[in-house]
Amino acid sequence: MIKAEPDGVNPPSIMNFNTPAINKAKIILAVILVIGMFVVAFQNRAPVETRLLVATVTMPLFVLVLMTAGFGFLLGALLTWALMSKRGKQRDK
Repeated sequence: MIKAEPDGVNPPSIMNFNTPAINKAKIILAVILVIGMFVVAFQNRAPVETRLLVATVTMPLFVLVLMTAGFGFLLGALLTWALMSKRGKQRDK
């Protein structure tokens, strides 16, 4: 017979992703990504003109790429938050 867990109690996880080897791999991956970002930034320092609505702005290409990526991340996070919030309200009904 399977026992039901009381509310608020999570059963133990089958897979443990908090081992020293996994943490070391995460750090190595983060360092590789940061180095890669610096390489891309230094390779794309040429100034580009960008029209933002009515203003024309001159900035390095890597700044434009980082701003675009940041805007995309923010938009995705807000959309996910809105959808999860809507789903939670539907579940409560």
